[in-house]
Amino acid sequence: MSDIVEDSKIHYIVKDYKRMYEGFHTLVKENKDLRKMVDELQKKVEHLHSELDKKEKIEAKKKIDGAVKGMLNDSMCQINALHNKAKQFIEQTERITKTIEQLDKEIRITI
Repeated sequence: MSDIVEDSKIHYIVKDYKRMYEGFHTLVKENKDLRKMVDELQKKVEHLHSELDKKEKIEAKKKIDGAVKGMLNDSMCQINALHNKAKQFIEQTERITKTIEQLDKEIRITI
């Protein structure tokens, strides 16, 4: 009877080792699959980071372009204002010159 018990113990021990052996290979395969999935996800994350960097650079460039356009617009407004003041100064100078010429003529006539 003890041989049957011993055979039964050996049978269950072999069965347990077989289960562990097969489980080990299943775990190794699952580990490889998970590592592959992690690598793919890391590549996707890196790609998304690079896309985000590109978008941030584009937005920064747009902000800079907007700021430059604003500064150019302000400069053009100042230039136009100075141009108009210069025209007014020239017109006033011409009027004063004509007035001085007329006064000079009147003074010479009266003398």
